[in-house]
Amino acid sequence: AQAQLRSTQASVDSAQRAFDSSVENAANNAIGYDVAVNQAGESLTQRQNQENSACEGAGSETAACTSAQTATLAAQQAYDSAVRARTTGLLVDQQAQQTASLSLASANVAVQQAQTELRKAGDDAVRNARQALETAERVYRQGKVAGEQSVSAARASLTSALASQETVQLPDGAEVTAAQAAIESAEVAVEVAQQAVDDTRLVTPVDGVIGSVPYVVGEVATASGAQGGITVLPDGPIEVVANFAESDAAKIVVGSPATITFDALAGERAEGTVVSIDPVGTTSNSGLITYGVRVQVIDAPTTVREGMTASVSVLVDEAIDVLVVPQSAVTGTDDRAAVLMQRTEGAETSTDKVQVVLGLQGDAGVEITAGVEEGDVLVIPSADDVSFPEGGVPGSEPDDGPFGGGDES
Repeated sequence: AQAQLRSTQASVDSAQRAFDSSVENAANNAIGYDVAVNQAGESLTQRQNQENSACEGAGSETAACTSAQTATLAAQQAYDSAVRARTTGLLVDQQAQQTASLSLASANVAVQQAQTELRKAGDDAVRNARQALETAERVYRQGKVAGEQSVSAARASLTSALASQETVQLPDGAEVTAAQAAIESAEVAVEVAQQAVDDTRLVTPVDGVIGSVPYVVGEVATASGAQGGITVLPDGPIEVVANFAESDAAKIVVGSPATITFDALAGERAEGTVVSIDPVGTTSNSGLITYGVRVQVIDAPTTVREGMTASVSVLVDEAIDVLVVPQSAVTGTDDRAAVLMQRTEGAETSTDKVQVVLGLQGDAGVEITAGVEEGDVLVIPSADDVSFPEGGVPGSEPDDGPFGGGDES
């Protein structure tokens, strides 16, 4: 019984340390959440001041004002995300403290039960020893030869029983009787049972609408069930998660504007803002590495539903008032980029290969910074064969330049 008591007391000490650790972790996490919210709030205030300055100074219809408004919206969304993260984190920390508190209470119950059992064993030993002593004394008085030895043995048993019945102190230093310990143990058991009843009520950490409930009334839910949990659609703007190849993801930053189209809604499109980028990529079976990009949709169409398929285009750079040609009109890359330009002199028409300097390149168009001018007529090469025959393109004269005859392409 003494060994069992020491074991249960060790469990109490361990549970107390776990509870103290959960309290400390919760306090540290709360500081971190507050810092993140304060930083996001300061960034929002800065963006709002910049928006006021840009729109009041240059007018609300200017690109600077629009860009400042977009930056303010992204800062507001980042602030809202930080507030939601703090709310969720505080709830998780509270649940961890409750779990540690229950473990500590259960350990205290075990200690009290062990103390009760130890006292009961001591009482039984004392009673048996007294009975043995009385029997031994009676035998001794009757003159039995073995009476004296029996008396000595009985007295030794009584001494041992009394020693084992020493008062046991509770963790707080108080001393209680066996009956008092049993009452306190029962009270703790009631508290544990009440907490178990309270835990049957599910509370969502965020405001929103119930999306799906994979259970039916009367069904027994287990922690290892395959149905999953109840789905809650949070209030607020819709978010779209799109996967981008690593080469494209490297150009995207938080706050970048995006355009979203929906496969099921022909002609519908919406604007959005990048709010987060996965720090770690995902590798597919074919070896392709992609990164998830979360885009918050601004004024999404009312017909959009959770789980719909969408396509996302993110603007990573832009150029205004520049010369743009179709992507298919350019052959080669970097310093070997060229286009086919049609020239007309009188009744004769010729096609020349002209070296160009490329600027910003998009999905369909390419900026030309040098080599051709606005109004020049370009010939788009065949998709099947973009090479040039011996002697150059039709209508050109052989020369010693980099775009003469041969297989240059």
